[in-house]
Amino acid sequence: MKIIKLLAINLFIAISLFFIIDYCVFCKQTTALGCDISYFQNMTKKLGSINAARDYVLNLSPHRKPLNEQNNLKSIILTGCSFIYGEGLKEEEILSYGLSELMKNPVYNFASLGWGLNHTLFLLESGIISQNIKQKPAVFIYTYADFHILRMIMPNMMFETTEILYKLDNGKLTLKTRPFVISRFSSLSLLREKTFEYFKNNNKQYRNHLKLLLKQHFIQMKQYIDKNFENTKFIILVYFESPIFEEIAKDLEKENIIIVRIKEDYGYNLKEQQYLLPDGHPNAKVWKLVTPKLYKTLSEYGI
Repeated sequence: MKIIKLLAINLFIAISLFFIIDYCVFCKQTTALGCDISYFQNMTKKLGSINAARDYVLNLSPHRKPLNEQNNLKSIILTGCSFIYGEGLKEEEILSYGLSELMKNPVYNFASLGWGLNHTLFLLESGIISQNIKQKPAVFIYTYADFHILRMIMPNMMFETTEILYKLDNGKLTLKTRPFVISRFSSLSLLREKTFEYFKNNNKQYRNHLKLLLKQHFIQMKQYIDKNFENTKFIILVYFESPIFEEIAKDLEKENIIIVRIKEDYGYNLKEQQYLLPDGHPNAKVWKLVTPKLYKTLSEYGI
């Protein structure tokens, strides 16, 4: 009995200590990120519903309005993260607006804050893109940055109420469902992020897993594009250099995916301070330089 009582006391102390630490981490993170959510709300949030994911994508995330939509030409579809959404910029300063000024084609911007490859795959897989465009696309452009690898593994922010993440199942990606236990606890989420960085840089087997996951996201995007949109080109616009991406680049090109690297092909190192807003997002100068170059690339591919 004494042993059982001692174990019970130690277990109680361990659990209490965990929640104290977790709450402290939670308070520090919410203050830093300016999140208006209580500890209990985050711990009890509902995750994993496909319907909730659709509602989040359609109604809860910020969207840019379509441009040139009245024209009957084939459209240009842009997807990606806040870089393409244009966080911190006026609408007339972002990529989609610049392309709409240079081209008569309708331009759709399906990017949003904190998104990655997983969100774009979900937009295609769920039919959200095909249901929300008037003209079939001539080209589908995903703007990729190296930090999108992390977003395949975990949400951009631990307090997100909806998580759209995929897992490899017999070589194919399938949408993950509940339970997402780690996301309910700030300390576990932080530990997961640190563990990801360590194994990405130090574990060959895990790095190979990330390459397979990254490659399969792009391949399944291409499969959905080919299935739903006839004669539509798929371009990956590489915003930053990404060593892991380069290890799968040739395999992607064999799938008829076009790769355009901003640094190598256009000559701009967008990590330089002159191209950054104070929070690290692209400033208006970036798209003044890149947009005409991308327009020329599209012209070369007959778009």
